Amino acid sequence: MESVDGASLAGARWGYTGSMRRVLSPCFLALACAVSALAAEAPDNAWLVWHRGAPETHAPRRIWLARADGSEARTLTAGTGRMPTWSPDGRWISYHHYEDDSGHVIHSDSSGDRKVCDGMPVFWLQHEGELVCRRGDRYERVDPDTGRRQLFLRAGDFPRFEGASVSISSVGPELRFAVGWSDRYRRRYRGNNGAFKAYHAAVLLDLEDRDRLYFVGPGCEPTISPAGSVVYHVTAEGPTKPDIVRVPIESILQPDYAEHRGELGYQTEVGLGDDDWGHTYFPRVAAGGDASWLTYAATTAEDGADQACHDHETCRYQIFAHRLSSGPRQKIQLTNNRDTNNWPHLFVAAPWDP
Repeated sequence: MESVDGASLAGARWGYTGSMRRVLSPCFLALACAVSALAAEAPDNAWLVWHRGAPETHAPRRIWLARADGSEARTLTAGTGRMPTWSPDGRWISYHHYEDDSGHVIHSDSSGDRKVCDGMPVFWLQHEGELVCRRGDRYERVDPDTGRRQLFLRAGDFPRFEGASVSISSVGPELRFAVGWSDRYRRRYRGNNGAFKAYHAAVLLDLEDRDRLYFVGPGCEPTISPAGSVVYHVTAEGPTKPDIVRVPIESILQPDYAEHRGELGYQTEVGLGDDDWGHTYFPRVAAGGDASWLTYAATTAEDGADQACHDHETCRYQIFAHRLSSGPRQKIQLTNNRDTNNWPHLFVAAPWDP
């Protein structure tokens, strides 16, 4: 059977062309529903958002939403957008609006779509229900209901990043720690938990003592778990890199962590070869009532290639779910189409109901 975009169906694929929306199967979560025993373990009451578009440079992306059982798959926004993220309570989905380079929020039924900030929305504050947007080195917290904005922090507030770049990507629930990635360690650098050299490094920041800087690992895209106790990030080392690793924050704070992190709980969460969808990026822990799930996007070696395609714009990324601590090779394939699919986020609970 063929989909509207020419992709063959295996009991679990659906297609999209232009502005057409057509659900071709109620079961899109796995390549074929019977293939993976883990498919039966996928959360029942869950909703997935992600952005999708043609694998071309600067091609428009659209925000998609679907139930975890594959039903009600549809484009969420009328225009283009990327980087959708659920609010902690499921009332809002934030996304980056292409046309005016701004942060928007929208309800899961496509109502309430509006601009709330300039620049890029980067994360939600867990307990406050506010969205944090970045423009330049300024990070502003925004109330999605009233539109009220206030300065949250500046990258320049952290003296150790003088002459270096930093991109803050997540903040813990008590507003004590933040994570991001930086080129500070490009030349061997000593922070508050030891010395290391890495082209890009995931880092932990202390928001109560902004002169303190902690190395997490070589790589990028770190995120703090909703409970605030664990950091996940994409690692740039290891035989199957890039993989997704996890480490407790209490370990990161140890003074000798940088040199001995393998002995302090720095472990592979998702680790697969390039021939098995192992080129992994965009890890995020599910919001809502069940934070035991991680979603990410990955590519695989195709058409006889020795390595998987890397570029986030032009490669055919597909989306996967992984139950945390289930083993580094366990995965559920959520999409299988000819497009690039990025920035997935799962909400496990009933979202906003008008």
